[in-house]
Amino acid sequence: MVKDPLEILKKFWGYDTFKSNQLEIIKDVLAGSDVLALLPTGGGKSLCFQVPALAMDGVCVVISPLIALIQDQVTRLSNQGIKAIDLTAGISRDRLIELLDNCDYGGVKFLYMSPERLQQPMVLERLSKMKISLIAVDEAHCISSWGHDFRPAYLKCTSLRAITDAPMIALTATATAKVQQDIVENLSLKVVQRHKASFLRHNISYHVTQVEDKLYYLKEICHKASQSVIIYVNSRRMVTSLSNELKKEGLSVAIYHGGLSKIEREAALNNWLKDHAKIMIATNAFGMGIDKGNVSDVIHFQIPESLENYYQESGRAGRDGDPANAIILWATPDVTQLKNQFIDPMAALKEVQLVYRKLNAFLRIPYGEGNDQTYQFSFNAFVSQYELKTLKTYNALKTLDQFGIIRLEENFDKRTTLKYLCSKERLYDYMDSNEKMKPIILNLSRTYGGLFEFETKIDLHLLAKKMTKNTSDIQIDLVQLHKDQLIALDVYTTDLKVVYLLPREDERTIAPFANRIENIFEERIKKVNAMIAYVTQKERCRNKILLAYFDEKSTDCGICDYCIQKNSAQDLALNELSHAILSLLVAQNYTSRQLVSTLEKPKELVLNCIQFLLKEGRIEINSQNEYVKK
Repeated sequence: MVKDPLEILKKFWGYDTFKSNQLEIIKDVLAGSDVLALLPTGGGKSLCFQVPALAMDGVCVVISPLIALIQDQVTRLSNQGIKAIDLTAGISRDRLIELLDNCDYGGVKFLYMSPERLQQPMVLERLSKMKISLIAVDEAHCISSWGHDFRPAYLKCTSLRAITDAPMIALTATATAKVQQDIVENLSLKVVQRHKASFLRHNISYHVTQVEDKLYYLKEICHKASQSVIIYVNSRRMVTSLSNELKKEGLSVAIYHGGLSKIEREAALNNWLKDHAKIMIATNAFGMGIDKGNVSDVIHFQIPESLENYYQESGRAGRDGDPANAIILWATPDVTQLKNQFIDPMAALKEVQLVYRKLNAFLRIPYGEGNDQTYQFSFNAFVSQYELKTLKTYNALKTLDQFGIIRLEENFDKRTTLKYLCSKERLYDYMDSNEKMKPIILNLSRTYGGLFEFETKIDLHLLAKKMTKNTSDIQIDLVQLHKDQLIALDVYTTDLKVVYLLPREDERTIAPFANRIENIFEERIKKVNAMIAYVTQKERCRNKILLAYFDEKSTDCGICDYCIQKNSAQDLALNELSHAILSLLVAQNYTSRQLVSTLEKPKELVLNCIQFLLKEGRIEINSQNEYVKK
């Protein structure tokens, strides 16, 4: 087995050297230390655990939040001849056991999974018996309620510390000081080695442009762009709208959002990666794990949700090191739209508590019960019955899901219930006079008991199979029985399935999570407001603001819209002042003190201008220390 990191890098990735502080991180991991690595987007985070894992005996367990990112990394490693598997959703128990067996006996080096897998006792038990070399927690900011993408399931990562002494590396591209401390504490990192690469992107010029006709300027930028372009928007509808507009301009466009099928997304991505399409229009579902060098422009046609999102998305420009642009186009209504989209639908603690109470009432769950029970219900019927706001209610349910109070699953289904309204004698008379309805009545009676006593859920697919009909024929027969007043029929559409993970105890159920729910609510509002402040301000260097947000000090970048405008203004002021000084010196000689007094300009500005004119050879100083025009 090759042990040297540089040899491993060369053998599997074909590179001769590591980026920035990758090698220092790898050495700390190999020394058995816990590591917190903050590397900006494109900084090569994955190599920081993949390279040392290949130099160690055993399996590297990788926790990652996104299925697409997991599958992408597993595919890449497999293509390089490295054994890697993933435990993503949708696999059977038998397949799960088979994959875990491969880790024990099949030479697997990387085992990828979402944090939710750690909630399964069987998975934890198998991991406890496995020879684990390293634990890598990717997108580690997800463990912090102060982070921009908090996922409570990440808190389960600490369960790995109880079953193995293997070192742990936590990796993220965006983490403030508060989030970093949360990561260290929540992952129980011991004697942690911290590595933070600079978040400064020397080659990216940040621009924020307020215009009323955004589409006109977008077209202009796309036509002028030297290489590939990414355009980010906040909705799928906007993706389609912009795609149609840019295609009219003769531009080659691909689109990407969560509503497309996997095949459609892969086709769009490949077209863009291979430069068959110059422009990718996408929601923020696009970008994770995608490394394309020749992106000259990343354009946000709508204001992003947070500075963390913006920093990550804009960082997909200029990966090849060439000069690139990160541009936000905005109009006055966009600020209100951003608040409407990301603040108004958020659920505060009192709204989460309200929705939980209403859900208990809607599902008729007695106090102290419901634990481990599954319920199907119609979300639209729920919000309609209690006159709740749709998005706010859904977000409240998602919050309950996040904190492990319920598990929420989309499950579109039609639920059919019926009960006989007539006597048995009337039913027999009806069958005698309606021969074609006899089969459905007989099959109902043979399949389901108690139809005369209470409402019963009917499986249309089962009846259709028994009667060798399709379900639509069964529905027609049932509707006829309903019209003839033999049965009470209720066809109920369900779109959500809720599993209660804790018994119903109203406010007491939520109380242990109340502070965190409030923290998340307040922090998200702060993040949106910080994004709005970044867009609307005109007094500071863009790069400086972004770096300060991530607790990094810097000087003005010199290439953002603010710096360019400031430098241009300074040049203009210098030219005007130079002309004024030269005009005075035509009539007579002046000392520097006389020039400052006469011009009534800031002393530093006048002295700087005098130095400029001396260097330019346009004035000189005489024996009386006076300035003379040449």
